[in-house]
Amino acid sequence: MYKVLTIIIYLLAFHAGWAQQATKTYNGPNNSFSIAYPADWLVADDDVFNFSPVENCGAVTIGFFQGMDVSIEQLPNYIIATCQTEGDPSDITVQQNGDTTTFFYEYVKDNVNWVIKLVRRGTDIYLLAINCDGNRWEADKQAFLDTLKSFRLL
Repeated sequence: MYKVLTIIIYLLAFHAGWAQQATKTYNGPNNSFSIAYPADWLVADDDVFNFSPVENCGAVTIGFFQGMDVSIEQLPNYIIATCQTEGDPSDITVQQNGDTTTFFYEYVKDNVNWVIKLVRRGTDIYLLAINCDGNRWEADKQAFLDTLKSFRLL
C-alpha cells in the first residue's frame, strides 16, 4: 500500500510540474519594472510594451507616463476616459501600498474583454491593459491574468 501511495504522489507531483507553463521575464527600461509572460508569447517594445499569444487573440499592453501630476481622486475618471467607455468610476477598485496606488477596472466592449491595471508611484504612471477576444477569453484568461499579476515595479 505504501508503494502505491508513493507512486500516486510522485505522479501527481510530476503532472503538476508538467502542467505549469514556461515563462520568461521582461525587465523594462532602466529596470523600472518586470513582468513574467508565457515563453511562447510575442513581445514588442516600441513606445508601449506588448505581450501577446502567437494566435493574436489579445495582448497585455504596458504604457509608461512620467511626470503625470494627476491626483489620486482624478485617476478613476482618467481611466474611464482613456478606455473610452461609458463606465462608472465607482466601479474601479483602489489599493494603496506605501507610496504606490493601484487601480483595477474590468469591462467588455464590442466582444472584447478588457482588464485595466493602473499603477501610480509619485508622478509616474504605468497603465497596463489586457484585451482579449471574447470568444477566447475563457481559454486564455488565466495566462493573461497571471501575466498582469506578475507586474512589479523595481
